[in-house]
Amino acid sequence: MGPHFLAEGLEIQEHSAAGRGVFATRRIAAGSLLSVWGGWIITTAELNRLRKTEQTYAVQVEEDLYLLTPRSKVAGADFINHSCDPNAGLEGSISLVALRDIEAGEEVCYDYAMADSNPHLGFDCTCGSPLCRRTVTGEDWRSLRLQQTYEGHFSPYLQRRVTAERERIAREAVALQAQAQAVVAQVGTPQGGAMASNEDIAPIHRMRPRVRKSVKLVAVQR
Repeated sequence: MGPHFLAEGLEIQEHSAAGRGVFATRRIAAGSLLSVWGGWIITTAELNRLRKTEQTYAVQVEEDLYLLTPRSKVAGADFINHSCDPNAGLEGSISLVALRDIEAGEEVCYDYAMADSNPHLGFDCTCGSPLCRRTVTGEDWRSLRLQQTYEGHFSPYLQRRVTAERERIAREAVALQAQAQAVVAQVGTPQGGAMASNEDIAPIHRMRPRVRKSVKLVAVQR
């Protein structure tokens, strides 16, 4: 079978933009297993010592660990390319499943933001999708839109990061809500209510936008 598993109905074809890619030769139903990567586990330090052409065939599977296919064994699933509007997503650290029905002739792609967080492995994207980010970076997983879109299809280590960030934002939002209510309560409300001064609400504006969106200032009427 080789170093990887590639499902029946998928084959490597020439690709005008990426050199080669994996394409469906028949209709594949949503949820179907598409591929499973194999290879050698290496650390970030070991990855950084490789040539760029060798780093191409590594996928991040943990905070400091990558699954690498040596160039002499590159095959099958190694040619699954990136798309900013993918039809495949991760299930676990090394398996890809169909996010939707994939028609015959379609290229199988996943978003590298589902797996990679290395700040040094970014690249310019030419996937051509209306959702194309133009530049793919190791910070893309932080995007709220991507977190919502790829829920359940991030690599487990990244899903842990996403969950931790959501919990932190929720805690900050609760703290900010309490702070906002205290500010409003301390401000007098003559003739139908008064607004807090810029000085009063400055700490609120210094909070990050994603936290501020979680907070509603409640008008206090007397």
